[in-house]
Amino acid sequence: MIIQAEFEAVVGECWQHFCDIKSLPFVLSELLQCQDALVLGAWVEFVNNQHGVVVLASSEVGTCLAQAMFGGHRERLTAKQVTDAMGEITNIIAGHVKTKLAMSDNMAAPVSLSRQQIAHWIGEVESVLPCALLVNAEPVYVFYSPCLKQPSQE
Repeated sequence: MIIQAEFEAVVGECWQHFCDIKSLPFVLSELLQCQDALVLGAWVEFVNNQHGVVVLASSEVGTCLAQAMFGGHRERLTAKQVTDAMGEITNIIAGHVKTKLAMSDNMAAPVSLSRQQIAHWIGEVESVLPCALLVNAEPVYVFYSPCLKQPSQE
């Protein structure tokens, strides 16, 4: 089992390749306060482990990440590029967690979460390991979590 400090280190290392970050202590009440701003989400499931990695962020963070990944001007980034960047960072973090845990499980492809799915996920999931970051003064939340179900498109 991965411990909190290892999880936070993995998440921080992955994000630092793309954006300047500041680690924060995870506080559930702060997550709940900013949940309306968390409009981007992605999920990668470890198929046999019944856990996965979830990343939740604002559109500003998604744009910053997409610009770092794809280059170019912020104004020219498409919604698809922002969504792809969120899926990619989630996949990168999940891959590092898989390596850290020496898992042989397959990883499912990243799934984008709708706003309804994000709200549902925040309201019902019991997170094993939470991690909070600031990217450009915007909160980002990353979780290693039990699967509720593979999120469906609502």
